[in-house]
Formats: sequence, C-alpha cells, structure tokens
Amino acid sequence: MQLKIKDFHFHQEEWNKPITSGSRFFFSTVETGRQDYYCLNSSQQFDLLIEIILFNHQRGYKSLVVFPTKRIMALYYHFLIDYLQDYGINCTRLDRGKKGLPPGEKIAIKNTDVFLTPPETVFQQASFRGLFEYPGLQIVILEFPGLGAQESVPSEFIGLPFSLSFQRINPPANFDFNKVSLDSRNKLDYLQELAEKNNKPLFIYANQIQRVLELYHGLKKMMPGRQPRIWYTHSGFCSSQRQHVLNAINHQLAEIIVTNELLDLRISPEIGETQRLIFDLPLSLEEFYLKSRPGLYPLSVHLLWNKEDLRENENVLKMIFPEKKAMMPLLKKIDEMVCSEGKKLDRQQVIRALKVSFPHFPRPALKHALRVWKEMEGGGLESSGEFLQGEREKNSFSSLKSLLNQEDDRVTDFLLEGVETGE
Repeated sequence: MQLKIKDFHFHQEEWNKPITSGSRFFFSTVETGRQDYYCLNSSQQFDLLIEIILFNHQRGYKSLVVFPTKRIMALYYHFLIDYLQDYGINCTRLDRGKKGLPPGEKIAIKNTDVFLTPPETVFQQASFRGLFEYPGLQIVILEFPGLGAQESVPSEFIGLPFSLSFQRINPPANFDFNKVSLDSRNKLDYLQELAEKNNKPLFIYANQIQRVLELYHGLKKMMPGRQPRIWYTHSGFCSSQRQHVLNAINHQLAEIIVTNELLDLRISPEIGETQRLIFDLPLSLEEFYLKSRPGLYPLSVHLLWNKEDLRENENVLKMIFPEKKAMMPLLKKIDEMVCSEGKKLDRQQVIRALKVSFPHFPRPALKHALRVWKEMEGGGLESSGEFLQGEREKNSFSSLKSLLNQEDDRVTDFLLEGVETGE
C-alpha cells in the first residue's frame, strides 16, 4: 500500500511514500482538487498526520496543521510535541501570543517546521499572510463531523490542503454506548461498580487535572488490592512521564487509567477490547466524538452527565470566552490604558490591571480579551480571529448539548458518522 499525495501548490508533481509495515491506515482519496483521507479513528488520523509531517520535513517543506477548535488542538498538542521532538522537528502554536507568532510581529518561519492553528487565526489575520509566501508550505486540515475547519478556509486556499477526516463505519460487534444521567454522588458509585467488575482496560476521562488526581486516589482507596494496576496521566506531565504511562498501557500493566488527555491517539490496538468512562462532560462536540467513537476493537462507552454538567460547561466557556456584551468593558479598559500610558504596554501589566478592575473574570478570559484587542486594529469584534475562535468553541458545545438531548440511537449514529455523511 502506498500513500499517494499530489503537491498542488508548488510543483504540480506527484510523489509516493510507502506506508510503514504494520500501519493501521484505512483511507480513500477523492479527486476533488485536494487530497482527502478518511480514517477509522483518531489514532489513524494522528498516525497519518505524523506521516505527512515527517515526509514534508524530509522534502524541506513546512506543515501548517489546521484544527477545528483550540480545544481539539490542545488535545493533540502534547502528543505531537512528544513524537516529533525525537526527529528534531519544532512545533509552534500560532494562537499563543509571544510563545507563538503574535499578530503584527515578524514571523520567524526559518526556526519552525510545523505550525498549529485554529482556522480563524491564520486565515483571517493579515499579519500571517507572509506565511503563505513560503515556498513549500503544506496545509493539513483535520476534519470532524459537525463543526469542521474546512468551512473557515478562504476559497483561494481550497484545493491546496490535505484533509484528514473520518469515514462512516458500521457498528462493531458488541459496541455499546451508554448515556447515563447521574448526579455527582451517583457518578462515583457508578464508577466504583464499573471498575470493580471490569476485566478489560478501563479509561476514565476527566476535564481537569484536579479531577484526575481526585479520581485516581479515590480508586486506589476503593480497590487497595489493585493499586499497582491503577494509573493516571494528565496534561501537566512531561514527555517521559507520559511515555512511561503509555508503555504500561501498551504492555497491559495498567488496568484502570484516569486521564484528561486523549490517550487514544497513542494507544496500541494490540491491547484489544477496552471500556471508556467519560466522567466529565466534554467541552465540545468534536471532543465527545473523539472520546466515544469506536476504535479498531469492540468497546463500551459510558457517558455520565446531568443538567448541571451542561450549565457548568456553558459557564466555563462563557467565562473563558466572554460574550460580546461582557467583552466590551474589558476592551474599553485596555483602550484607556493605551491612551494614558502609551501603546507599548507590558502584557503582564495589562493583565494585572484588568484583574483589579474585573476580579470576577479568570485570567484566561483577560488574556483572551487582550488578544482580541490586539487583533481588532480599529475594526469590530468580528475582525478578530481570537474572538471568532471563542464563538466557535461555544457553538461546538451548543451542538453537543443538542445532540445529548436526543435519543441514544441518534447519539450512537453520530459516533459512526464520517465527515462526508455528517450533518
């Protein structure tokens, strides 16, 4: 089997790359003017993304990877960094202010091999146009049912990217999706019962590091005889710590794993059947899709949720990405600081001043407001890619909320959908 990709952008030539022995790719191409690949699950999509990045690097090309939302980019980010650093490949997030490539500043293209971005950042900000002048930039778009990134790609770029998405699959034998409405106390009882009778690897997904630690220590107290086989990992781990846990999972030394990361990206299919318990309601439709979609082997998925979870997630997103009405006082305060102290304001100074004036806003919301202000350049909020990204995050969760209010059969059908058939 060969991965055949056409470079439409620069040389109009075809080239071939053999897929490595034992590869788990199942994909098809569609002649639409770009290269479309339909994967069965997230680990295949991740592996194919790595293949393309590595081959681009071998040719001296750079990769621009476009994710549908910041949340999905965050779930992939650490695994990409961990994998590519062994090849000396540098990744840069374009949405991270001075840690990335801030609007209005010179783009340091030479020192970066892979750029990661949500669509609004790179395609709607004029300061990034220089990136597309680089002779050898390959655009890779990750697509999901529901809110995809493709819809935000300007027409002049259609036909240039690789598109890595999902194909529709038939329900695997014994695949079982359970949407269970429980309050917080009953969630713990359900978790204990499932863990005690579990005889397959059980992955427990939480949203925050603190929750991961609480569940991990709670499980060890519940089942002292199985303590050596209860593991955890979270987004605060370094590369070696994360790899240590992955090794334990892939060598079947871990039976119960608590995490706030998307471990499916790096789990070997050789571990066989698994169970997943989604303890915290995901923050986006795409995240729910990735955590619940059947893998290569039959599995069961248990989603624990309640109406309070819906309200809590909505409030979290609104606090991080304030509504337009709530955003205006923050932007006005930044304008006042610029007028009184000059345009070259220290970023931390601005954040501290905003925190004093608006103590009810968390720091992520203040950082978000500052990035929005920098991108507006005299225009309205809609001229800021940062603001539009926040709206996309909230819209994605609204789509998840609508889905969960439907019958279980409809939810299961969504998990089997591919991008070409998704709504």
